[in-house]
Amino acid sequence: MYASLRMAGLIGQIIAWSGRQIVLWNQVQLRGQPTWAVHSTLVVSAQIRSLDYKKSRFLRVTAAHEKLTAGNLIAATSGGIESWRTDPTADIVVWDRLWDRPYGDAHSIVLAPSLQHIAWFSAVSDSVT
Repeated sequence: MYASLRMAGLIGQIIAWSGRQIVLWNQVQLRGQPTWAVHSTLVVSAQIRSLDYKKSRFLRVTAAHEKLTAGNLIAATSGGIESWRTDPTADIVVWDRLWDRPYGDAHSIVLAPSLQHIAWFSAVSDSVT
C-alpha cells in the first residue's frame, strides 16, 4: 500500500492519499486549541500516483456579492488523469469530477496557480507534458 502526506500549499490544510482514497484535513480551533478535523474525502477511479490541490476564490454575482471558495484537485492515477472540484454553494462538501482522461501511467502532476494548465510526467514516455 502506498501512502503520502503533504501540506496542500495552504496554511492549515493537509491532504493525504492511499490507494484510491483521498482525505483533506483542515486545522480548526476547538476550545481555543488548534486541532485537525476531516474536511472531506473522495475516491478516484484508479490507484493514485500523485496529486495536486489548490483553492480558488471567486465572486458570485448576487446582491451580497458573496466570496466563494472552491477546492480544485488534479490526480494522476494508474489509469490516467482526473480533475475534481468542490461545489462552494453546497451546504456540505461535495466533490464533483469535472473530467477524466486515460493516459498511461502518469507519475507526477502539478496544477498551475491559474488553474488553467496542468503538467505531468509519465515514466512510459520519459517526457513532461
